[in-house]
Amino acid sequence: MIRTTVSLAAAGALMAAWCTTPRYESRDISPSFRIDAEKAERLAERGRIPTAIGRAGSESREEREQEGRLEFGPPPPGYIRILGDPVPDWTPESMHAPRPRGTPWEFIGAKPIRNEYWSGDDDASGRVISIAPHPTNSSTIYIASASGGVWKTTDFGATWVPLTDELSTLNHGVLGIDPQNPDTIYAGTGEYTTGSGGDGLFRSTDGGLNWTRIATAGQVGANCSKVVVDPSNPLRVFVSGSAGIVRSVDGGATWATVLGGSCSDLVINRTTPIVMFAGRHNDGIYKTVDGGDTWNRLSSGLPSTDVHRIVLAISRSTPATLYAAIINGSAGLRGFYKTTNSGGAWTQLTSTPDFPRPQGWYDCCVIVDSSSANTVYCGGVFPDYAVAGIIKTTDGGTTWTDITRGSIAGQVHPDIQTFAIGPTGTLWVGCDGGVWKSSNGGQTWFNMNATLSVTQNYNIAISASNPNMVIGGTQDNGTIEKNDATLPWTQIVSGDGGFAAYDFVETFRKYTTYVYLTVFRLTATDWAEITGPWGGDPANFIAPLIMSPNNSHTLLGGTNRI
Repeated sequence: MIRTTVSLAAAGALMAAWCTTPRYESRDISPSFRIDAEKAERLAERGRIPTAIGRAGSESREEREQEGRLEFGPPPPGYIRILGDPVPDWTPESMHAPRPRGTPWEFIGAKPIRNEYWSGDDDASGRVISIAPHPTNSSTIYIASASGGVWKTTDFGATWVPLTDELSTLNHGVLGIDPQNPDTIYAGTGEYTTGSGGDGLFRSTDGGLNWTRIATAGQVGANCSKVVVDPSNPLRVFVSGSAGIVRSVDGGATWATVLGGSCSDLVINRTTPIVMFAGRHNDGIYKTVDGGDTWNRLSSGLPSTDVHRIVLAISRSTPATLYAAIINGSAGLRGFYKTTNSGGAWTQLTSTPDFPRPQGWYDCCVIVDSSSANTVYCGGVFPDYAVAGIIKTTDGGTTWTDITRGSIAGQVHPDIQTFAIGPTGTLWVGCDGGVWKSSNGGQTWFNMNATLSVTQNYNIAISASNPNMVIGGTQDNGTIEKNDATLPWTQIVSGDGGFAAYDFVETFRKYTTYVYLTVFRLTATDWAEITGPWGGDPANFIAPLIMSPNNSHTLLGGTNRI
């Protein structure tokens, strides 16, 4: 199975389908923004993005919303070009089925994306949404990507290998490790925030070599937000997500829903594992003290209105201390809350920066340092054009510092999706650009993407004069290109890349697109923004552009018209 999501441009009837209105999830999550005018000017100065994007960014958010041009962020939830459905009738045996005859598929990258602007001109990959460090071996870490499957490193992130290329889906939501048997890994499929298609829960008992599906999407939900294994009893497994909280007490043989609704998070008290907390979307925080048999909604100090996504973190060293980020209807913080008595009473930490705004439905994660309940990390967007990227407190939430750029070295790509802390205290970060780590609390960030390949490709185009020349648009990592047979690709335009085309006559010329059919023409020495008169049209986030096979100077673009 191809390791990235690839879509090939086509004409005729397909173009009409590509111009349909995107589908939206029912969890009231909405599109968001990426580039404002100031940021666009900086990019233009560096030759990465034309200044025309600055003009769009200078309009008000309300104007862009009214015109249907919500730019510069993750694609709308359930967006057609990255949804991806599971392979029907998949079985474990099909992983080892004979390959069909014909020309074999060959992996060509990107591995990694070179010179990615928002990674500090360093390596990047695709969106990583869950990280699971081995509980005792600090060199072994598992990651789950949005559309590239599960990967593993056994050398502290220097090299990564894919584990799930032959599963029924590469759309992953979350990973969980059995603390007693750390070679047992659980992979919940279907990304919770974007609503990508999942195919249930998979398990490996040999460190990722072989996998078995132990629950269908009908049993645990099509989108998974957390997998928790009871540290005192590995037969007790919990999955949160679009189906609520689902529990197995027999190692996955049977499943039962113990808390209904859509649940965005779940945490467990590792000292007293019958105590758990859940964030129920559009509702509130729930607690169980009997291992999930009964749940009670917590209320003391917590809001009762304008509550949407909820993200939780529990202290490992002091498990009576928890933190909760509650997202409001405007995709910012409804409030950041703390309890020191296991949920009996909560206090709002009013000095917390609004780190998830303006896309908290998508960018929001929280973790408590393993050795101190007062050291907390929160992940949001990026400090240059939003409120914050990664923020840190060491005094329990009284004061905060943005550490997206390390005070010593390193820079983490925008859109923080997940945190994890390894057994020696290393902080791991998954974001739209791949994986970073820090062993000194965010003072130094190390880019760990050199051998990772989980890019979400919206579209690719191949040069007619050189089959080794390939260009493609990606989710949040711009337009990237390879010019030879090697695996690394180089970013040529940052942000979100869309459809692209090579001129098959004047081979030095190529065309790329940005969101909502912003079109650029690039040559070996120059570029120009050549967007046509469709600025007021409704258009897909990634709108189609193709070149006529008869005349390389004829391009066709699609909004709600061609």
